[in-house]
Amino acid sequence: MPARKERDARGHLMPTTRRGFGHVRQLPSGKWQASYKGPDGNRYKGEKTFSSKVAANGWLATIENEIERETWKPPHVLNAELLKPYALKWLEARRNRKGKPLAPATRALYLDQIERGMADLHNTRLTQITTAAVREWHNGRVKIGASQAGHEAALLRAILNTAVADEILMKNPVLAEFCNTKTGRKIRPPSDAELALLIEAIKPKFKAAIVLAAFGGPRKGEWLGLKRKELPLVGDRYVIDIDGQTQYLPGQGWNERETKSEDGVRRNALPAWATPIITDHLREFVGPGPDDYLFTPNKPGSMVQGEWERAWKAARKEVGVAPDERGYTVRLHDLRHYYGTKLADAGVGLKQIQAAGGWGTPAAALKYLHAVRGADAEMADLLAQPTA
Repeated sequence: MPARKERDARGHLMPTTRRGFGHVRQLPSGKWQASYKGPDGNRYKGEKTFSSKVAANGWLATIENEIERETWKPPHVLNAELLKPYALKWLEARRNRKGKPLAPATRALYLDQIERGMADLHNTRLTQITTAAVREWHNGRVKIGASQAGHEAALLRAILNTAVADEILMKNPVLAEFCNTKTGRKIRPPSDAELALLIEAIKPKFKAAIVLAAFGGPRKGEWLGLKRKELPLVGDRYVIDIDGQTQYLPGQGWNERETKSEDGVRRNALPAWATPIITDHLREFVGPGPDDYLFTPNKPGSMVQGEWERAWKAARKEVGVAPDERGYTVRLHDLRHYYGTKLADAGVGLKQIQAAGGWGTPAAALKYLHAVRGADAEMADLLAQPTA
């Protein structure tokens, strides 16, 4: 079918001009429009019209020169949107490896990294995000926290990988080296004497938290979400049924989610000597219902996590548990390391330690364990009560 010819208001055919590159034609308004076929095989029109044929051909000459110099980019790339709206659309469409929507906690974390961590890049067009620009941004974020900066860079890299797939970018400007989350922070578990002093000095409400973390091995998110029914008394000791985590999401409150992996689901027994401590905690600080949380904030809507941190810091200061010669302070996570180390010192095998801590273990190794994955009473009683 022959190309349709344009006519003016009086029905006269409009003039068109063909050249070695591109095509120009005069519109009914008297303006001139230019178009060309790009290296990708697509035809593109000029984003604006021209007052003369000479101007239209001049624009085509510029485009032709860009193609010859291999600096040409499609208009949709040149007009790429800003990072923030693109990142937010990316987040809405994001799915996990199983093809399911992101967990609320993960989505909240990514949103915070986009909103706050990438704030300096919000108004930058995707095509203007160069490796040099990323390096400058990343260096600024490292000053706030090396690990945090690495996680933010990894998220930016994932977002811009999609921009590459969308053919907006030729390559990803976020180098792998920017995504390093290792801080060099070494573990600083407490000594037996220090731990005994901390248990004695901590605010009564959190005495059980130290015992759970140091002698039961749950992560912070795991013990924060424990309910009365998940700490049953079996014989002369309590056992911790760990099958989920709890995380506080700003504006949403507490969010319950699955453990980090299937290996995180486990039942760990506590030493028999810890039974009176847990019993006192259940009586004084936990409601009678099976779904009542072991640890709740003093004020509705506040964060028990923040309350814990203040109590933990106060206890460390009171008993003089100071940073070691490297400057490392005992953190809550170091109590989990204390747990694993003590089991190892008592001769517990690596596979059993991995199962007890929920760190993961090959499925074939699980057949050597008993009915439930975790730490049984015999293992728990290898953990002696610390004394100052």
